[in-house]
Amino acid sequence: MHKVLIVDDEVLARVGIKSFVQWNEAGFEVVGEAENGKKAFAMIMDLQPDIVITDIHMPVMNGIELIKAVKKENIPVEFLVLSAYDDFEYVKEAMRLGANDYILKLEMEPKALTELLNKLREKIETEHTKKTAEKYFMRSKENISTIQEKLFKEMVFGHKYRNDEFEGKLKEIQITLPGQNLICLVLNLDNKGRFDERNTKDVYLLDYAIMNIINEVLVDYQYGVVFCSRPEEYIIIFSAGEEKNLDQYDHKVAELERLIKRFLKEYLNISVTIGVSNFFQEYVKLPIAYQQALYAVNQNFNLPRGSTIRYKDIIPESSEDDDLSLDLDLKNLERQFEAADVLGIGNSFDMMINYFLVDAKKITREHLKATCAALIFMINSYLDKYKMEKGKLWEIDPYKQLEELKTQRDFISWIEQLKVKLLNELDHADEPKRMIAKAKQFVNRNYMEEISLESVSKYINFSANYFSAVFKKETGTNFIDYVTNVRIEAAKRLLTEQKYKIYEISQMVGYENEHYFSRVFKKITGVSPKRFNG
Repeated sequence: MHKVLIVDDEVLARVGIKSFVQWNEAGFEVVGEAENGKKAFAMIMDLQPDIVITDIHMPVMNGIELIKAVKKENIPVEFLVLSAYDDFEYVKEAMRLGANDYILKLEMEPKALTELLNKLREKIETEHTKKTAEKYFMRSKENISTIQEKLFKEMVFGHKYRNDEFEGKLKEIQITLPGQNLICLVLNLDNKGRFDERNTKDVYLLDYAIMNIINEVLVDYQYGVVFCSRPEEYIIIFSAGEEKNLDQYDHKVAELERLIKRFLKEYLNISVTIGVSNFFQEYVKLPIAYQQALYAVNQNFNLPRGSTIRYKDIIPESSEDDDLSLDLDLKNLERQFEAADVLGIGNSFDMMINYFLVDAKKITREHLKATCAALIFMINSYLDKYKMEKGKLWEIDPYKQLEELKTQRDFISWIEQLKVKLLNELDHADEPKRMIAKAKQFVNRNYMEEISLESVSKYINFSANYFSAVFKKETGTNFIDYVTNVRIEAAKRLLTEQKYKIYEISQMVGYENEHYFSRVFKKITGVSPKRFNG
């Protein structure tokens, strides 16, 4: 049902218009009337009609001024102008400002008015279909980027996909990356921690800018992907395809490294150190490739900033698989997380600790560090999935903690403490917390759609009143405010990318009306989307 507002200073004119059309049968609803443009403008802001039928000559604010005011606010409304014989110049001005059509008052008949309204309805529905298609197209692109990052993080951090499984997942997200001659590059920002104090928007912009520059360089290299693995660390997975002479291809990899360093320095004044793995012939070797590149990049203590360190230059090839392969079955621990099996999670930690004790002589510090990094990623993914607090588990950045661990005993002690904290946190995740975690998960997956208290209550299988009361008690905020904040945070991320128009972002985060979205955004952040984007 499309909403219509009638604006005319003559009562009889408003009554006549209302009586001319079988509104409900034609798919319309008259939501209000106004006798001047000023009152109409306030009603448009409040009622958000699809169509406004307005006279030109009115007191306080005339029809032309009303159209100007609405268009200035970029409110999506279709105008149908009522005119007299001597209003031609005014009608031209109204059409220039964006009015869709006009009708002469003295010649207005039910059939003619209904036909004009039907034309406007078709226009509105066509625009809605187009915007919906654009929204889903943009969302699919955004989702593919997110899925790509998640997939590669899972692979390099030890999730044991088979070669055919990983190849299938690459095809699903339309990525071409041959499974032979694979190499991994790890880029670390020199002066780590330099950007810790920057505000959220600047962090988003920095991350986006670095990724964008690297992607621009990768365009000329056919097979390559980049993603941010953790703060100030970027991973490039690259394939030489069917290249036979890998020694010669090393020159192309070196050129890639040189260009990345040059452009990051030129455009962002950022210096990076790069670690480079050996070549591998299977996707399942990507965790080893990552560990090699990570090991290499961390050997920079006696080298100048902006260095490139190749694993093959510091470790003999014969020992690489024995020293760095993740024998630990992290996938088993992941299954325990997915099943929310607290006892199973504890047992998996015990097996891990035992593994490190039994194979102590074979395990390098980088092996321990890479395994613990995989643990952090897995646990954070679980906590994020169920919207559980990380503060009690990680009092400081866990990746920084790893940098401070020196001996095998340090690492084992760290894992033991992590186990105790994690199990304690999971034990205390009682029913209300699990209910809220599930609701938050639902919101974070569906914030771009229409969400109500009733829809989420149905999803978690509790009454709306009970859920609302528990949510408020446990979180200190009401559910609708939480949904709004999730949407605005998503909008902020999209705005920093500077790829989308504001009306597109509005739809991507669940607001059909751009003006309403802008008002909510300003209320939450203190600035308009245009100011935030600028």
